[in-house]
Amino acid sequence: QAPHQVDTVRLLAGGRAVRSVLATTATWSERTPVTGYFRAELEFEDDVTAVLTYDGHGYLSSTDMVRTAGGPSLVLADAGLVVAAGSRGAVRAAGDHLQLVTDDGARDVPIRPGDATTGAVAELLAARRPGAAPPRHSGEWGRATLEVVAAIGKSARTRTRVPLVEKGLVT
Repeated sequence: QAPHQVDTVRLLAGGRAVRSVLATTATWSERTPVTGYFRAELEFEDDVTAVLTYDGHGYLSSTDMVRTAGGPSLVLADAGLVVAAGSRGAVRAAGDHLQLVTDDGARDVPIRPGDATTGAVAELLAARRPGAAPPRHSGEWGRATLEVVAAIGKSARTRTRVPLVEKGLVT
């Protein structure tokens, strides 16, 4: 689940590079003895930060914490609790929209209904067309996301903040 949240906050942060990760993980369920919970603090370039929380054991549902308009829509809470903050404001998932809070106040930012999988497949197919623009989710994008996810695991194991590197994955 972590790559979905990492991709979401990387998009919200404008594609900035992640400088470091501080994380914890847990295995809380005897019936599913796998790591099913994580909490991660991501530090991006330009002092932008994001905190990710995910509970795959089912004890915490972020959909309980956001309002939704009902009907078919993209509910960002499905990615877990996502909050990104920077020097000019903060943004959080608020059901079927984003809530942006700045010095000028709070405003809702609508998002288009849809299915993330359908969008990803459409992006992949469009990239195969001659002369097509490169896809947003390129191999480099995926590698950077994988580096952050690996850093979440390393930080949880070592109980330290893990700096990320520009080339090569965290081990």
